[in-house]
Amino acid sequence: MTRRELIVIGGVAVLLAIIGVLVVGWPITPPVPRGPQQAKFIGLTNGAVGPIYSALPPHFAAFIQQWLDSGTNAAVFSITNQQSYPVLLYPYAALETKGSTQNGYQTFLVNAPTLYGIDLRPGQVAKVEVAALPSQDASRVRFYYSRDYQRFSTRSYEQLRAFVARTNADFHIEQFYSDWFDE
Repeated sequence: MTRRELIVIGGVAVLLAIIGVLVVGWPITPPVPRGPQQAKFIGLTNGAVGPIYSALPPHFAAFIQQWLDSGTNAAVFSITNQQSYPVLLYPYAALETKGSTQNGYQTFLVNAPTLYGIDLRPGQVAKVEVAALPSQDASRVRFYYSRDYQRFSTRSYEQLRAFVARTNADFHIEQFYSDWFDE
């Protein structure tokens, strides 16, 4: 074999190796989350009115007044982003109670810095305070989050993947629950 033939064969072998790595390494299905989001109850505190308070929609007015009159109780949770991508924890939540005539109500995250919510990077832990009315029954909170699409590159990546797969980009809201807790 001549030197030129060896170079051509070597180039083809390298090209086939690169293609093989791309085919094996290219994700055919969307990345699987590392686990469900978790919210661990830490305790209760008196919530301080944060910046989100003045930006809440008008339908929160009655709840906010009731919350202020009841002593501004806040349930505190430790939330870890278990996903492999950044998420936005929405500033709204639902508090549910067991065995009560009032089985739930919409509430808000007292310490959310903006109406966008709380930004959590993969693996990041945040202490989250949720406005809570006094209750004699066990309660839990349903939190909402979505992939952080504020970053243009993240959104573009999802749209590109959808275009290649000939599907629609998957932008949706997820939910998860806290532990049950007693006040």
